[in-house]
Amino acid sequence: MKVFGNNSTQEHVQNNRQNAKVKTAKRKPRFFKTSAASYSVKGDEALRMRDYTNAIKYYWESISQISPIDDCEHVQDLSQCKKNCVVVSTLLKISEAHLKENKKTESRSILERAESLIGPVVIFENQQENGTDEEYNVVRYSSLTLFSKLLETKGDLDVSDGDLTAAEEVYLSALSHKRNAVNIIRTNGSVASLFAAHSNIDMELAAILKKMGRVLQRRGNYKESALTFSEALSIRQGHQHDNTSTEVAHLLQHLTEVYREIGDYESALQHVKSLEKCFRKRDSRATLVNILIEKSNILILQKKYVLSMSEATSALDISNAHGFEHSEGPLLRASATEQVAKVLEAQLNYDDAILWHKNAHTMRSSTLSVSHPLVLQSAKCIAQIYCKSGEHDRAKTLFKDMRDKVIKTIGLEEHIRVADILDELGLVYSDQDNISAAIKYHRRALEIRKTCKASLGLDGAKTLGYIARLQLEKGNRLEAMSHFSEALAILRKNHCSSSHPLVIKTIRSMTAFDHVEDELESISVKL
Repeated sequence: MKVFGNNSTQEHVQNNRQNAKVKTAKRKPRFFKTSAASYSVKGDEALRMRDYTNAIKYYWESISQISPIDDCEHVQDLSQCKKNCVVVSTLLKISEAHLKENKKTESRSILERAESLIGPVVIFENQQENGTDEEYNVVRYSSLTLFSKLLETKGDLDVSDGDLTAAEEVYLSALSHKRNAVNIIRTNGSVASLFAAHSNIDMELAAILKKMGRVLQRRGNYKESALTFSEALSIRQGHQHDNTSTEVAHLLQHLTEVYREIGDYESALQHVKSLEKCFRKRDSRATLVNILIEKSNILILQKKYVLSMSEATSALDISNAHGFEHSEGPLLRASATEQVAKVLEAQLNYDDAILWHKNAHTMRSSTLSVSHPLVLQSAKCIAQIYCKSGEHDRAKTLFKDMRDKVIKTIGLEEHIRVADILDELGLVYSDQDNISAAIKYHRRALEIRKTCKASLGLDGAKTLGYIARLQLEKGNRLEAMSHFSEALAILRKNHCSSSHPLVIKTIRSMTAFDHVEDELESISVKL
């Protein structure tokens, strides 16, 4: 039985179907373009809803509708540049989704793929002579912004992996591309109008500068860090009417820290005063207490003890006010109390200082575990005054009691906190010129650190430095040299620069050897 009445009708239907296929084929590019955008929107929505699996699936579908990814590596015109930029933008979103799932390996793999696509675009653009063409500048701005974002993400991954050397290099490259993008907007009015919505590009530049500054700070490059933070602060303050923003406050805090490390106490004081103004306007009393303590510390370094005590007592008055959370109040009071003690100690008023330190220790001990670093810090402050007063036995008794309590609380003798206390004991014995006993405690601390961690960090380098200097005093030059070299290797592994305080201190100690100048120069270059 025939569905249609005759053959001519069937032929007509077949012709209509064929025509429909042709029309569909003609519309295909437009359909795929719409489909790619649709998948991208779905991916964005899934990412916003934290549905990372579906977000990644939609993003890959979006890319597949644009062009086979392997075809994107060959760039011959601006049209291909645009296509690559769209693909790279989507790949960055996929990388972000992987990071949200804490899949760093997958994220790195995606970033490498994205870099292989955006690299040829930048090379192609650099070779063009139509640098004043509007379309060219629009595409170039897009590619530079994407490349900068890609490199920034790579730098973030390097920081999370602890590879500060690689992070510094990558952030530097990201900054270069971001600055070039900013320059395009500033020197091309037509492009600037097209990217009016991208007025936050300076903020993006400031964000990378801040990350770069933190890496430089952690590596001990304090002068470069100060310059980087200052540029970021200048950008923020130039674009934000409210100079009490969180980002401005963070930069002021970092600048206070690096200027203090440099020894530029006046600059440090200026920045901490600006920071104080921020939080007084916010009425954030808890943070204000810590800022006043920092201000007091800087004034101690300037030997302005009366002003320092004024700031310390102001911090104490605020911490004594009501309204803090249950544990926050006592801990803030302990910090302010300890700061009063430090001012008294700087004035050589040891009798009063030790009473204030003991009060701070009691406050912390009643709130925190005996193994908490702040409790150990209070005990360390008390012991140091005992040593300054010539009461070394009391300092040793204090630390030994602390060690026993920590072991009892934790249930382990081989713990980092125990190693910290043993190092402090070693320093007390060293202060008494009991070198053999000091070495014994430091060696035990080193053993514990090696047991507790797969690799030694900066604390391990410090312990090795203690042992090396004591061996040098005993005349064991070769053994001392061995420990110094191991300490420098650890510092290098932890990406400390040649200007890091621990590196400088170690190298200066090593100069006691007449025959190691060439080796020291080589080590310094490697660092």
